[in-house]
Amino acid sequence: MGFSTPKCELECDPSCSRESWIEELNFCRDAIESTKQWFNGSEFDNVQAHWWDQLEDIDEVLEKFSILIDPPDSMEENEVGDEPVDNQSQSHSEGAIRLAKLVLPIIKLSRLFFKKLSRRGMNMKKFPLFTEMRSVQLRYLDDSAGQILIHLTQLYEILESVNIPFEVDTSGPDIIQIAEQIETDFQSFLYLILLHFLPQIPDNCRFTTQNYYAIWFVTWNTQLTSAISHLTVAAKSLRDDPL
Repeated sequence: MGFSTPKCELECDPSCSRESWIEELNFCRDAIESTKQWFNGSEFDNVQAHWWDQLEDIDEVLEKFSILIDPPDSMEENEVGDEPVDNQSQSHSEGAIRLAKLVLPIIKLSRLFFKKLSRRGMNMKKFPLFTEMRSVQLRYLDDSAGQILIHLTQLYEILESVNIPFEVDTSGPDIIQIAEQIETDFQSFLYLILLHFLPQIPDNCRFTTQNYYAIWFVTWNTQLTSAISHLTVAAKSLRDDPL
């Protein structure tokens, strides 16, 4: 019984192989650096590991809402998709536009919340490495920006796809439910921040710094509650008097 070594008929492209190796090395380097940051960073650092990528996606949702509210002229290029926009086929009812405008403050307040907690905001202070938070709570905060992104995307998909006239009977309850879920999620995030991280702000003038952030979060929460209320009230009113 004879065996022969099969010959590979594929030619190896040295440049392709080199690019592949460079790509793999860069990936490994980034993974090592990320692991080092995870071990050396505080829990407050680590829960924010994915926030900035998700904040960029939230920015894209904001841009999509802006285009939905005020679309480019007919056949202009859509900056998000780089495709021509036909206003005749993408027009929306007054009800959908009205609700979309009320979503904008919610998006902007969502961005502001996560940026305030970031290394450019509250996290400029050096936090202790560990808190008394459970792993499930840390994962919850780690997923927080992504969860809000999902809700905002759902609102866009509903308002972007509704027919004319606005289908308030089918879309309105979904919009209200999502808006209320956004508020509930932020209440949970804020509770964990105020309970576990705010008291650990290291500062010689401890009361002054902590008091500043406590007041800021109260003001922010009031604005979010108001924005959510405006959206849900509008969705309910359109059910009674659709446009």
